[in-house]
Amino acid sequence: MASSNAAAAESTGAAGAQKTPLLLTDELRQKTKGLHGKMDRLVQLGLFTILDYQIYRQILLGFYYIFKTYEEECEKHLKSSKVHPWVLHSYSPELWRTQAFEADLAYFYGSDWKQHVIPSKPAQAYM
Repeated sequence: MASSNAAAAESTGAAGAQKTPLLLTDELRQKTKGLHGKMDRLVQLGLFTILDYQIYRQILLGFYYIFKTYEEECEKHLKSSKVHPWVLHSYSPELWRTQAFEADLAYFYGSDWKQHVIPSKPAQAYM
């Protein structure tokens, strides 16, 4: 999650109105709207009942890169002199999942998984 994008995100009102920052939840909803729509359609079609491990591990990999980036950015921002309120409100290490995803990915891809997998293009754009 690119911190500069989050800090720069603003909503606009009527012409000439002052710009106000988006709430984190609103920004995430906007940026993931298309993906959530696709996932909702798949669930409605019942396609997740036939997922095989190949698809499941790709989903895990995508979540791994998103959580890893988010957690690293939180840590980086907490060390800065000016911490954004979003970081303060969302900082909760007990909810972090990078290590759990790493264990799952080692199971599905093998112990050397970090040497032969890369994030998808959508994950790279998000990161």
